[in-house]
Amino acid sequence: MSLLQLMNAIFLNQYILKTTRGNNILDLALNNNEQLIHHYLSTPTVLSDHIILDISINFSPKWVTTNHFGENKAPLSTFNYSNADWDKLNQALNEINWNTALGEECTNKVHNFLAKVEQVCRNTLPIKKFKLKSNFITRKRRILLRKRT
Repeated sequence: MSLLQLMNAIFLNQYILKTTRGNNILDLALNNNEQLIHHYLSTPTVLSDHIILDISINFSPKWVTTNHFGENKAPLSTFNYSNADWDKLNQALNEINWNTALGEECTNKVHNFLAKVEQVCRNTLPIKKFKLKSNFITRKRRILLRKRT
């Protein structure tokens, strides 16, 4: 399955319309929700012959409490990508037969794709460790506040 066939199968659109290197569009911004991308800026740089893209999106992860199926599972933003074993992740993604994994019905392909990616991430990536902040005022400042009152 080629990239264009996959894009058509799961209804992805390409939003970068300006050339990013010479007369070619090398950078892709694929998305299946046209309201998600607010705008993008392409800025030339003297450091490279590529153009820098700055994409602004309409999304706030604070609003997301469930995954794309409405289930209370870990969304993709909860994984620790800085400590990821990228070779293991790439191997797991390459081992998937995407033609069968995506299914036959067009309406389920996006959900099947996201579910497969989330499953691979759960199996290969560590989860971020969140530190609970019990008190944001340091002990030293609390003592000083007590003295003032």
